[in-house]
Amino acid sequence: MIVLAMDTAALGFGVVVVEDGRVLAREQGERSRSHARSLMDAVQNVLNEAGLKPVQMDGLAVTCGPGSFTGLRIGIASAKGLASALNIPVYGVSTLYALAKAAQPCNLPVQAAMDARKGQVYAAEFRPGDNGLAQTSPESAKSPEQWIREVSEESLFIGDGAALYREFIEAELGGKAHFAPEDLNRIDITVVADIAAEAIKEGKACSAADLKATYIRKSDAKLPKIPQAV
Repeated sequence: MIVLAMDTAALGFGVVVVEDGRVLAREQGERSRSHARSLMDAVQNVLNEAGLKPVQMDGLAVTCGPGSFTGLRIGIASAKGLASALNIPVYGVSTLYALAKAAQPCNLPVQAAMDARKGQVYAAEFRPGDNGLAQTSPESAKSPEQWIREVSEESLFIGDGAALYREFIEAELGGKAHFAPEDLNRIDITVVADIAAEAIKEGKACSAADLKATYIRKSDAKLPKIPQAV
């Protein structure tokens, strides 16, 4: 199975093509004013590097939030356009689940958090179990104080939200707080692709029309124009 995955949920973007778990080509970059065009250029670049054409994709993956409103809108719109044009399934991957998944194997509860700006984080808790990683708290936007009040057990913290408020977390929880390596605080686009490939195989993907973003919080951002898919 060949899957094209895209992530635009935070300040940067990532695109990867994988075949049965093997990375064929990958590109990552930082968001610019022409973020939408940069994403589609990256899609074309990874396809060219992999020696593939869009019609050879078996499925698409895209981070569906929570995250940047502008970034999510660009990613979701681009994935919808591609999935519709190619008539292939698409799977929306939770950004927080992708962060927690990258920390596996881990025996501790995982507190995944992204910087939501305005003094808040997007956060959710995940726990490893016999059937894989389970989400044990809803994705929500909250202040660091509210977030940490809800954490009572020894946990692993991951994501740029955890890194941003690390000193506060350590002051509140002391030795109960463990932190993932810095390089895991950014969404790994390969993990996104792997999550989606498994979901597509299990029949959990959706059509382009049914793909939706998880915004959680309303945005005051100006909506960007979305270029046509390749």
